[in-house]
Amino acid sequence: MKRIPLNVSTVNKAAGNLRRRIVQLVPNAVNAQFEPPRTPFEKYFRDKLLKKINLKEVEGLSVLEVGCGIGDLLKAAAQYKPKELYGTDQSVTAIEIAQRYLEGIPVDLSVAPVTNLPFPDAAFDIVYVLFELQYLNDEEMEKAVEEVCRVSRDLVILVEETAPSKNVAPDMIYRPVEDYKAHFDERQFKLRKVSYLDVAFSRVMFGARRTPYHWVRWVLSPILYLFGYPASVLKPPSYEEAEPPSSKRALWLQKMLLPLTKGLDEILLPSKGITIMRFEKQKLFNRG
Repeated sequence: MKRIPLNVSTVNKAAGNLRRRIVQLVPNAVNAQFEPPRTPFEKYFRDKLLKKINLKEVEGLSVLEVGCGIGDLLKAAAQYKPKELYGTDQSVTAIEIAQRYLEGIPVDLSVAPVTNLPFPDAAFDIVYVLFELQYLNDEEMEKAVEEVCRVSRDLVILVEETAPSKNVAPDMIYRPVEDYKAHFDERQFKLRKVSYLDVAFSRVMFGARRTPYHWVRWVLSPILYLFGYPASVLKPPSYEEAEPPSSKRALWLQKMLLPLTKGLDEILLPSKGITIMRFEKQKLFNRG
């Protein structure tokens, strides 16, 4: 296996190349875990997600993350001293990057799809699955849930993009929480808690390829149109408009506006979107 020198620029470059290949196949795979945060919003988003997941409970437990990418969650979990730490991803390149990114952390990484995990039954206390099942068709999702439940002896923490009703998009499937609940119920894993990542306003402003510039342009678009700009400026920003901001000015603008959008995130609480679902294996004699 080719070794990649450990430095930030190399990790970012290799991860960026990997993500570009993924996006060619899955254009809106905005949550793929293949690179460190590049903007203030991305850092805020990931920090808030990891806090919402509550990794403190991994202390002294055996932990697996399925679809670990470069290992953000594994790196954060390691500080809470789990008994064992494992990660899998179906991408060889992702695992190569993770091996360097997590160097010095006692973690076992392997290449494996979520539908065929190389572990015995009930091998882990907690299994984390982040943004994996939404990219699988119904048949693959069924197999994935079967595997995840098979290797967990207690908890499964599932994070997916959900919707009030099933919506099949070209690149992913938005499923309602009840769909996931039904599949896990069949494996005797009961849904104990549902929460939503409250970043709705910030995500609209900064998520994916949107920047404050695009929104300002849209607000001013009637005036711009009168001065001869094309009608396309009248459209609101979309995920396909541009790459995430890279200039110092764009990043500074995002950093300045983020405190405002964070406050609005606490007010505009979501009831769909990025959803954290906590499943617990049913106890004997139907207790719990």
